[in-house]
Amino acid sequence: MKSTTLLLSLVLSSVSASYRFTAYSDLNCGAQSTAINYDTVNQCKNIGTRFVSAVFGNSGKFELYLETNCGGRPIKTFIKPKEKDNCISTDESLSYYSFKWIGS
Repeated sequence: MKSTTLLLSLVLSSVSASYRFTAYSDLNCGAQSTAINYDTVNQCKNIGTRFVSAVFGNSGKFELYLETNCGGRPIKTFIKPKEKDNCISTDESLSYYSFKWIGS
């Protein structure tokens, strides 16, 4: 019985959630979109195109970057649970190219 419980806990701990980040080239999540899956904390994700608004697949701390490969100084943001899966617009004068999910 103990070995079954241990095996089940190992299997459950190895399953990780995958989230979707959808970036938009216009404010209010308009125009062209690019979707990227992410599941690892502190892993840089390049969008491949500029974005000024996005839909985050989960809540928590994020860093947005004005350069690819998470270069330059990050713009830190916190997505509240009620904001998850809703459009978040940024400063229209700035274009972002990469992001990191920092965690809860």
